[in-house]
Amino acid sequence: MDLFITGIILYILYITCKATLSIIIYNIEKSNKRKAICWMILSFFMPFYLGFVIFYIKEFTIKQNLNKVKENEGEIYMIKKYKKIIIKIILLSIILLGSGLYTVNKFLDTTYEYNFGNYSEARDIVEKGWIPENMPKDSSDIYNVHNLDTNVSNGFFTVKVEKLNEYKKSLEEINMEDIKDKREINSKAWRKSKEQGNSDSKVIFYGKDKNFYYEITISGKVYYWSIN
Repeated sequence: MDLFITGIILYILYITCKATLSIIIYNIEKSNKRKAICWMILSFFMPFYLGFVIFYIKEFTIKQNLNKVKENEGEIYMIKKYKKIIIKIILLSIILLGSGLYTVNKFLDTTYEYNFGNYSEARDIVEKGWIPENMPKDSSDIYNVHNLDTNVSNGFFTVKVEKLNEYKKSLEEINMEDIKDKREINSKAWRKSKEQGNSDSKVIFYGKDKNFYYEITISGKVYYWSIN
C-alpha cells in the first residue's frame, strides 16, 4: 500500500507541475492579447506534453516572424522570460510522472520472489504449493518466484549429492522434449542460476510429478517448473 500511495503522490505532483505550466502559458498569451484561456485548457488536457509542443511550435514561428520585422519586442521578452522556467518544470514533471508510473506498476505487480536457506524457512511457501512438497527436508539454497495472476511458479533448490538417486526415484522420468514448452518467470535470480548451472553442471535427469517438472543436475541443483 505504501508503494501505491507514493505513486499517487508523485502523480499529483506531476499534475501540479502541468497545471503550473498551463498557467504560465495563460500569462504569456494574456500579455500578448491572444486566446489565453483556450491555450491554457489545451495545454493542460492534451495527453502528456502534446499541448506544450504545439504551443512552442506556435511561439517559435511567431518569434521568427517578429525577429524579421523587428516588431513587438514585448512579446519576444515574454517568451524569453518564461523559457527557462518552462523547461525546468517540464523536466521535473517528466521525472515525477516516470517515478509515479514505475511505483504504481511495482505496486500492481503480482510476482513475488523468495529465498530460503533451508526447508523449515520455506515451509509456508511449500504448503501453498509453490515449492514442491517432495523436496527433501535437508535441502538448501531454496529459491521460488511465483505470479499470483497466472499461478506460474518456478525455482530451484539444492539436494545433497548422495541423496540424488533416492530423490530421482520419487519422480516420473521424462525426456527433455517433454518440458520444452514449460512456462517460467524469467527473473534475474533465475537467469543467473540457470546460466551458472548451464556452465558448471550437467543435467542428468528430467522428471515430473502431478504438479511440477524437474531438471536435476549432477551437482545436486534441482530446477522446477509448475505444470499449468
